[in-house]
Amino acid sequence: MNQTGTLAISGGPRAVTIDQEPLLRWPQVGLEEVAAILDVLRAGQLSVTNRSGIVAQLEDNFAAYEGARFALGRNSGTAALHCAYFGAGIGFGDEVIVTSYTWLATVAPLLHLGALPVFAEIDPLTLTLDPEDVARKITPQTRAIVPVHMWGHPADMDRINAVAREHGLKVIEDASHAHGSLYHGRKTGTLGDVGCFSLQASKAMMAGEGGILVTDDRGIYERALVLSQSPGRLHQELTDPELARFAGTGLGLKYRMHGLAAALADVQLKKLDALNAVRNANHDRLTAQLAGVAGITPPITAPGCYRGAYYEYRLRYDPEPLGALPVDTFVERLQAEGVLAARERYPLQHVQTLYSDAVLFDEGLPWGIKLPRRRIYNRAGDLPVTESVHARLIALPAFPSAGSEALIDQYARAIKKVVAGSLA
Repeated sequence: MNQTGTLAISGGPRAVTIDQEPLLRWPQVGLEEVAAILDVLRAGQLSVTNRSGIVAQLEDNFAAYEGARFALGRNSGTAALHCAYFGAGIGFGDEVIVTSYTWLATVAPLLHLGALPVFAEIDPLTLTLDPEDVARKITPQTRAIVPVHMWGHPADMDRINAVAREHGLKVIEDASHAHGSLYHGRKTGTLGDVGCFSLQASKAMMAGEGGILVTDDRGIYERALVLSQSPGRLHQELTDPELARFAGTGLGLKYRMHGLAAALADVQLKKLDALNAVRNANHDRLTAQLAGVAGITPPITAPGCYRGAYYEYRLRYDPEPLGALPVDTFVERLQAEGVLAARERYPLQHVQTLYSDAVLFDEGLPWGIKLPRRRIYNRAGDLPVTESVHARLIALPAFPSAGSEALIDQYARAIKKVVAGSLA
């Protein structure tokens, strides 16, 4: 092997030499965001207690973008999911089918409603909820299914919705990665009964911290309001007499969005499609160069799907073609070449202490609520497909910036170099 082919970990030159920080920097904030923040400060809209001002503006604009009847801005994606679950009528003892391969915010709010997460497998190619395993996990106590559009790829919503209709279940989309993603021409977030988005600073559309839910169902919308809003907005919007009884207090939680966050998100929404197009072009460029490379499978996009945000990029690693080279060793070799590679950063949820039998059923959770003892697939080995795929995922950064072609080409060469060096 000549010097240019010698792996950097063995003393050869690094394959990635470009300064990556300017190209990978996120979020991208410009003068428009600064001007919007100043407008809110001058207007004194720092706490919007009813449906008005910059928060109402964002909600109207996001609802129009999604093609939804209602949008509700919240102070986090976690809060949006909590509101959506309560809005959909999830309560004590109900089972909700979720993926284990997700961020904790998809699952943990269910416990605050006394509901049980039931973990199902993922599709190994799209990394989204497997409809066949969902169907296997349904019991008489099941009330809802929560597909996560992982890394911006829409879940198989036709099949998930078909299962839900057959059993009379709600479908609550976690679209926190999927701002602007499309499923057969329809926006993610509008494919079930209610959809939720995170607007945290790393997301493709960001508010610094924030979240937003969308729905066409006024009942879900009003229940979400009652859970999480102060009296000003409740008196203004509630029409259901049963809910209106609580207009003076709500249910005691305050999840409303900050005015400055709404201003940021409203500007970011205007840029979303253009920024998504850049991400997609960059990721498609990398995927095309990695096609057929031994030991790795780049992400796929299923027919009829558009990834939209393409939140982050994941490779699936197969050690067998590379002489059973451990994934950690492969990642170390990539890192030595200058590739910002890492093992999967999302831990699987079903093996976390919070969902163990001891905590849920015996100790009664940290706040003393003991849930009905049932089989919820929360032990290592319960999800063999998910566990196998998760153990072999390699995380690469998002490539959010125009002008990243040379960096992407260096990444592709670095990956091929490591594969070739590992085959030698």
